Amino acid sequence: MKDSLNTDNLLAKHFPASAPALVLAATLVLLLFIVNGCRGRADRAKPSDGTHRTEQIESAVIGGRDYTIEWLEDETFDRADWASRWTVESQTPSVTVQDGKLNVRRNGASRDSGGTTVWYNSDLPPDVLILVDATTQPGDHACNLNFFLHASEADGSPLRYGRSGNYPDYHQIPNYIFTFTGGFQSGWSRLRKNPGFELLHEVDSVRTEPNRAYEIAIVLWKGELRFAVDGKLIHNIVDPEPLDGGRFGLRTWFSDVDFERVRIGRIVGYAAI
Repeated sequence: MKDSLNTDNLLAKHFPASAPALVLAATLVLLLFIVNGCRGRADRAKPSDGTHRTEQIESAVIGGRDYTIEWLEDETFDRADWASRWTVESQTPSVTVQDGKLNVRRNGASRDSGGTTVWYNSDLPPDVLILVDATTQPGDHACNLNFFLHASEADGSPLRYGRSGNYPDYHQIPNYIFTFTGGFQSGWSRLRKNPGFELLHEVDSVRTEPNRAYEIAIVLWKGELRFAVDGKLIHNIVDPEPLDGGRFGLRTWFSDVDFERVRIGRIVGYAAI
């Protein structure tokens, strides 16, 4: 059965032939709007297929803009197959999953060997929103919450795994890197573009603290890069030559942190509010 209304029958029933053409046209537009609105609500309510991937359409407000999102992934690290979706590149720190959290621990690492990246194994679309729930652990460490976006190989091919986890390894390939750090350091947030480690934006008035939960929002929409922490917009710049999709990575250095949830969505539209 088709999900549609017979607008011709409805018009004939409720309006005589002598009704003004303007009234008829307005009624037809209203009826079509109702039909399409019902279909839109049905699409937005489409349930998950039972896996970590989802096709739900929702909105997300970041920094005064209401983005329409088609969710592609909702990772909560509560299933044994998490390693099929994520790949670890680490110098010395350990990466484990316990109680639905991805735990990164220094595990005796020195500052020279404390780098870890955990890559999401699917390429992302150019226009994307990522939400990350993360918690820094107590202790004297860097409380480092960093994120790679749209990483690929230098020739544009999909990212190949096998790097050591050392930070300079990633400066030679295309990617954006968002850093948000503090702990025993002074604290800052920076946005860079690789290759070349080009600084795009820097804010030194923010910092991470130990034993604290954070919600991170990362946005790339038509070249506009945005980074928000707990609803506060930190970075908001435009890259005139944006990277055209690639891999996303959770990155940290000399830190004990937990990543509890990662949501990844394709941006299909937005409106200023």
